[in-house]
Amino acid sequence: MHIAMDAGIFRHIVASAHQFKDEVVFRFEKERMILHTVDEGHVCMMHLEMPRELFKVYEPENEPIKVSVADLRNYLAGPLKEGTVIDLSSDIKKEPKINVGIKSLYGFRKFGTPWIALEEEDKDVRDPKLGMTEVTAKVDAVALKLGVEDAGKLGGKTKKGEYTGANTCFIEARRNPDRFVVWSLIEGTFQSSWNELAADQALFELNIVQDQVRAEYSIERLLTILKAGIQFSEVCKVSFSTDWPIRIGFELPFEGDLHFWTTPFIKKG
Repeated sequence: MHIAMDAGIFRHIVASAHQFKDEVVFRFEKERMILHTVDEGHVCMMHLEMPRELFKVYEPENEPIKVSVADLRNYLAGPLKEGTVIDLSSDIKKEPKINVGIKSLYGFRKFGTPWIALEEEDKDVRDPKLGMTEVTAKVDAVALKLGVEDAGKLGGKTKKGEYTGANTCFIEARRNPDRFVVWSLIEGTFQSSWNELAADQALFELNIVQDQVRAEYSIERLLTILKAGIQFSEVCKVSFSTDWPIRIGFELPFEGDLHFWTTPFIKKG
């Protein structure tokens, strides 16, 4: 196997994937690279596709490669000069090791990291079912992240000394006028947050099949997705329906596809 590409782009890929797991599987197919990973709880997913044309060298062995993105992120830490290239090579028949070379204007650095054996759960990763999409919106990802972070600020100690805080927030779309809102509240208190994305400034497009659609999601998981996606772009497309997973896709500065999902929070009873 021999793969080479822009080190800056690869660092973004590694940083995004590391939000989900320490180890991920890269699938180098004939015409594209695919990274599809799920978090430990199997409720939050990342999917990235890149065509072979984006690689400076693309000589895969047509088998999945599982590697520590924690290691790779470490190796790529620090400033990278424009034009820096990362070079990944391996001969799995000789040793289960991936050679990581970083060519830059300063010279050449080289690391080694294990080629990790696949587990059963690595072999079959598929997209969740989304059902009918009731809302699609194109929004400023930084503004969306701010709204989710605001929801996470709610909480404090009760009179009994117990801590209570918001673990979830609502994503809500309305029309007449068009609104896209992130909000939360703690029942039994006067604490609440309301973050409305302004049209033409943070809300660029909104399509909604009814007057109001609302769904509840984990604050922690939404932040995992947004921190990962903002590595690439500050514009995202959000698709969701009541009680269905939310899909968040990011515009890329190159040809390819990057999107995430997470499951909704549904109260029992």
